[in-house]
Amino acid sequence: MQNQGEQRTDIEKLNILLLHWHNHGYDHIRDQEKWIKQAEQAGLSEVAEELRKVIHHSQKANRHIAHARMSLKNRIASHPAIPKEYLRLA
Repeated sequence: MQNQGEQRTDIEKLNILLLHWHNHGYDHIRDQEKWIKQAEQAGLSEVAEELRKVIHHSQKANRHIAHARMSLKNRIASHPAIPKEYLRLA
C-alpha cells in the first residue's frame, strides 16, 4: 500500500496530466480544423466529413477531461490531508 506522500505525488501528477491532456486535445482539434479546409479544397469531402466526426469526439473527450479536472479540484479542496497548493496547478 502506498504511503500518504506517494498518494499526494500521484494526485499532483494526475492534476498536471489532466491539464496537459485538456490543452493538448485542443491543439489537435485546431490542427484537424485546418486539415478539414485542406481536404475540402482538394475535393476530399468524405475525408473532411470524417475529420469533422473526429473533432466532435475529441471535443466530447475534452469535456470529460474537464469534468475529471473539476472532480479532482473538488476532491483536493474538500480533503484535509491533501495539500491545497495542488489547486494552483489545476
